[in-house]
Amino acid sequence: MKTRQTVSVECLLRWKTPDGNMISPAEFIPELVSSGLIIDVGAWVIEEACSTMAKLDEQVPIAVNVSPCQLESDAIITHIEQVLEETGLAPEMLVIEVTEDLIIQDKGWAIERLNRLSNMGVKIALDDFGTGYSSLSYLKILPVDKLKIDQSFVRDMLTDPEDSAIVATIISIAKTLNLDLIAEGVETELQAQHLRHLGCGKAQGYLYQKPQGDLIKSIHYQEDELEK
Repeated sequence: MKTRQTVSVECLLRWKTPDGNMISPAEFIPELVSSGLIIDVGAWVIEEACSTMAKLDEQVPIAVNVSPCQLESDAIITHIEQVLEETGLAPEMLVIEVTEDLIIQDKGWAIERLNRLSNMGVKIALDDFGTGYSSLSYLKILPVDKLKIDQSFVRDMLTDPEDSAIVATIISIAKTLNLDLIAEGVETELQAQHLRHLGCGKAQGYLYQKPQGDLIKSIHYQEDELEK
């Protein structure tokens, strides 16, 4: 946040309708999960993210959100290995983001597959940290490289002392465990100043960069296939 240097990017998925409207993941991801399409769409997103970053002259890590459904099968391990080999992207340039809900559902298979990805060199980020119900002990047994402070805490931390205290606590935990830390949803300079004061050095949000939409056209071309 001090230098405004871009040190990572995140792949965002949006659904563009024929009339040009953009549909939020909060609306269509549950449908993808319930229909089982999340496996194919998730695999396509990983391919697009890695392919796009591999083509850039100046590469930074690219983060991709992965649902619990995708990690239920060993196929995701094989797929990521294949994508990295085909695109030539270094494993450490891919960041897989998971939420605490994944650990709550069944920590056994989750930990096993995340460890395999970590052993490949892929980075693991725990997204929306603080919003779930998992034990802090999971931070010790999970191969987590990054913590992401949920935007719900960042949004109101300037007016809500409890949110500010939660943010400060997460920052302290990340420092103690030597984890990379990113605050989500930073939209104002006052929020950025407060985060820097608390000791958070990295953030993402509209204050720094709005979504670029580079893949919107590619996503749009997938609509007919998904409707089938």
